Amino acid sequence: MYITVFEEHVRLAVDARASGHATADDDLTLALAPLRRLLAKAQEGPLTAVYGVLTDAYEQAELPGRIAGLGERTRRSRTSWGRRRLEGRSARMEARSAELEATRAERIAEAQRRVAAFVSDLDITIALFENSFGLECALGTPGAQAAPHPSDAGPSFPELIRVEEPWTPSTEVHLDLQLRVWRTAPDRLVVMFAGYEPAGHNLAPLVHQILTEHPDDSVEFLYEEVTNALSMGYYATLTVEDDGTVTESRLNDAPALTTLHQRLGPSLVETGRPADERGVYGGP
Repeated sequence: MYITVFEEHVRLAVDARASGHATADDDLTLALAPLRRLLAKAQEGPLTAVYGVLTDAYEQAELPGRIAGLGERTRRSRTSWGRRRLEGRSARMEARSAELEATRAERIAEAQRRVAAFVSDLDITIALFENSFGLECALGTPGAQAAPHPSDAGPSFPELIRVEEPWTPSTEVHLDLQLRVWRTAPDRLVVMFAGYEPAGHNLAPLVHQILTEHPDDSVEFLYEEVTNALSMGYYATLTVEDDGTVTESRLNDAPALTTLHQRLGPSLVETGRPADERGVYGGP
């Protein structure tokens, strides 16, 4: 948030210099402008670590309920095949829960270490600027009430402007999908389809329909296969090729998934389509 505010000051300083009304403060802002990229890069490590801990904590909190639900379904299973399948899924979830619990303290300590190192680097940087430029970087005198800063309200996330469950597109393609749309900038959208099956070529007309509905926006497409009886699910980016077809690239590594959660915020999980825990082929 502070980096975003600094970028606004830089743009104002550039405009002031172009109009011939730059002040000493504007000159200093422009001199410090190259640091923005360094600060943005330096904060990636701490942010990734913190969001990774939060994502794992959410998953760990959800697993006991899912394991209990599978246990109940296992007891009601009418076939040995169904029981074995459910017992296998329950065992995998229990192993995942144990893994998260075993590494929880280590991951929290690593996130704290990265944040502390970043804050320490900032303190050193502030001290250098104070000594070099004779500036006072303190926010105010002790006991004085500081003016509220926009970042005090916490991190800012894009607005979720559309949720349709299920989505009924105006095309000849009939798929069981959820549609969500986030506005990440005045002219940028993130569109996510969610279903219980892997993404297929039949998504192409739906992608083109969205592009037609938003001709003035740059649209990024994503797909989520929701957890179901046959798959643990995944997220993927969708790319429109030159020939009009749509290809997917799965987000398989932890940093990519963390970045996705970081970009879209809590609404990604809170408004997602629920997992399908129903059995198949003679199961419970």
